[in-house]
Amino acid sequence: MPLISVVIPTYKAHDCLILCAKSLAKCKNKELIEICIYGDGGGDAARDALETCRQIFADVGLGCHLFYNPQNLGNTPAVNRAVEMATGEWIFLCNDDMVFPENWLSVCVPLLQKNRVLSVSCVEPNVGGHKPSSYFYSFNMGVDPLNFDSKPLNSFNESICEKHTELETGVNYPFFVERELFYAVGAADERFSGPYHDPDLFLRFRIHGAEMVRTQACALYHFSGMSLRFLTDNLASKKRTKSRKWVQNENEARLKFIRKWGAKPRARFGEIPKTRAQTPMNWQTANAWLKVSVTLLIVWETLRGRLRELRYT
Repeated sequence: MPLISVVIPTYKAHDCLILCAKSLAKCKNKELIEICIYGDGGGDAARDALETCRQIFADVGLGCHLFYNPQNLGNTPAVNRAVEMATGEWIFLCNDDMVFPENWLSVCVPLLQKNRVLSVSCVEPNVGGHKPSSYFYSFNMGVDPLNFDSKPLNSFNESICEKHTELETGVNYPFFVERELFYAVGAADERFSGPYHDPDLFLRFRIHGAEMVRTQACALYHFSGMSLRFLTDNLASKKRTKSRKWVQNENEARLKFIRKWGAKPRARFGEIPKTRAQTPMNWQTANAWLKVSVTLLIVWETLRGRLRELRYT
């Protein structure tokens, strides 16, 4: 049984997924991992990309579980389906547009502890109107997955692994979590199509009592622009605009979060959610004041959501 199952839901980021697979095939200590990729629709090109990944892993003897579903379920159900294929004690949840440095396992494995959720950092290019999180490294190592050179990423990781020995409090994708803990909190809530499923999951980790920490000693490269949230996937463009559909999904997910927890998410990227709720809201047993206050919050957030959508019409 492998120690770690690398879990990757994928949809239409074909070239990035193949690059991700190639980087995993080159990593050190491959005997510790297996790869679980769930293809969430996308047509023949998506199916072909998974078969290419299967051959990449077979060539280096890397265990894998790959499944293609012609029906697009959405990101959150795809996360759960990918985890269902995992057999490792730990799962590492990441995106299909991420590239792994060769030393990621040697840096991260010693940091895994029971009841700990361990996030790693990313290197993101500050191009196309995208500003990387302050918790990530801003460095343009390339924007074309077909011509990506992994040497700068490996050199960068060699330079940071000894500089950042202390863990910091926080949580973000990509992250390690015990498979048992992932299921103990109920897995990813499939009522969220994609947006807000992560603060909901992280909040449940916090309530469960898990330690949530981040290491800056390991950084995956994240193209951070191939997702369908943008009208264009051209990272070199001067400005990328969110699609109206993505904004609508965000607004709907925010309202679902409030209805579930009776409070706003209050979770800045990279930080542990500060939502005051300790359990999901029970509308049947809630007192009248709480029902009124949450209803007013929903009305206010609905209005704000409509105004946001108008900007993208």
